Amino acid sequence: MGKGASAPRYKKRIGDKPDQEPDPKSRALNGEESSASTREFSKKKVALVLGYLGTAYQGFQIQPNAVTLEDVLEKAIVKAGGISADNAGNLTKVSWSRAARTDKGVHAFGNVVSLKMNPNTTVDQINSHLPDDFRVLDKIKVTKSFHSKQMCSSRVYEYLLPSFLLENDLKIGSEEEFRAKYPLPPPDAPEASHHEYLSLLKSFKASNDAIEELNGILRLYEGTNNFHNFTTRRAPTDASCKRYIKSFSVLEPVDIQGVQFLRLNVHGSSFMLHQIRRMVGGAIAVHRGKISRDLLSKNGLFSLRKFGIPTAPSLGLYLLRCVFDTYNSKLEKIGGSDRIPLDLSKLNASAAEFRLGRIYPEILRQELASRSFYEWTATSIYGRTSWDFWDAEQGDCDQAPQDEELGEDDE
Repeated sequence: MGKGASAPRYKKRIGDKPDQEPDPKSRALNGEESSASTREFSKKKVALVLGYLGTAYQGFQIQPNAVTLEDVLEKAIVKAGGISADNAGNLTKVSWSRAARTDKGVHAFGNVVSLKMNPNTTVDQINSHLPDDFRVLDKIKVTKSFHSKQMCSSRVYEYLLPSFLLENDLKIGSEEEFRAKYPLPPPDAPEASHHEYLSLLKSFKASNDAIEELNGILRLYEGTNNFHNFTTRRAPTDASCKRYIKSFSVLEPVDIQGVQFLRLNVHGSSFMLHQIRRMVGGAIAVHRGKISRDLLSKNGLFSLRKFGIPTAPSLGLYLLRCVFDTYNSKLEKIGGSDRIPLDLSKLNASAAEFRLGRIYPEILRQELASRSFYEWTATSIYGRTSWDFWDAEQGDCDQAPQDEELGEDDE
């Protein structure tokens, strides 16, 4: 090249013809494309905080031939320029990890996915390619080694329970008597029948005494216990059945379109399949006098003996937030970093609106359409004839209808 000649615009690669410029894809791979979305060197590790309604999805994790939240999210990030087209469809390339794997139909307000992506891609850009039932609530810069699942120290779930379930008429002794006292049209009746059920739900407000009694029952679950009776397909001696519950309590009731729901808030390191729903089912059975409060003890349901606990409906359960205390503590010790603690309890007001304006109304909508709590109370509480321990050889004696396996995050 003569003196004063300009430098070549593109770096030549082996196999290029002398005057041939690489095609656009090659330029992107070499980091020469002008669009920031294709510059591999510019990727940074971030945590995306997610809120979603699980109603229309076959769970969070990508599955073949299924509509999943993870698949919808990845495609939205690609369209927004956060993941290059070359890395699309390969989550490993972007170090993708999820804090909790919610299953079919389960909602979330504070799930977290971490990945390496274009840091200039905004939350609004991603949301513009997501359906209305799925929102990225925040994007937070994290350390290079951050891994959503491995660094999630605990999880908080909330279970919305209609106050109707705290009604405890001791005169009701059977399913027939329950249905006679609270008659409703058949489930397949016209939609107008929803108004009758809505009126029934609106008529109940839990008393302070009833809430305090339920609080006392829920606290019996706290600490480390053997929860083999609260899941399926695990032997009483399986060490993995020992789980730590940090807290379980009733928070301030919430009013959803005139219906009072109790917010059952449970904080634990991790949960097994059906565990939370059976803890709720057990608590209601105790409250209604079907089983003794004394059974929620080391010598009762937490012992090696088997007991069939009713599994409460799935639709009341949703993931409230993931907790990253260990990561935040390490971040504080490092100091001087531009990374901020990952504290999902401090989401902004617009994020909170997704929970109040989307998740809560969806739970009520589903209940009016399915009457899950009404039917569960009739069949699994009043329709049940045996409340006693049983031999392991008998199989699972839980008489609650076995629907989809929903809700908890064990993997």
